[in-house]
Amino acid sequence: MRNIESYLFDKEVLSALCEHVGSPEKVDEVHAAFDTAVAGLHSRKKAPDDIKAASGLIYTEVKRKLALTKCGNSARKFMQRTLAPLITPKMNVYRLLETDIFAA
Repeated sequence: MRNIESYLFDKEVLSALCEHVGSPEKVDEVHAAFDTAVAGLHSRKKAPDDIKAASGLIYTEVKRKLALTKCGNSARKFMQRTLAPLITPKMNVYRLLETDIFAA
């Protein structure tokens, strides 16, 4: 993956967030917000996998769709305080991150 945002805003993590906040029915809506933000990268002349460039919009839309408060006042704080703690060793994104960090 291109950058840390790619791991933290992974759809698996976004799904876990929906479950964590008691809104599992909003998974599709949150995933759609992610897809829309990523689709907009092309018009901004960004690479299609540059999740870092889309992170502000993803953060704003996820926060709005899930009516989140006290989850971080920026995309960076949101990733640190809200998303990172949701990643567990059972998740595919965890294993991918572990491989990308520690594999030669």
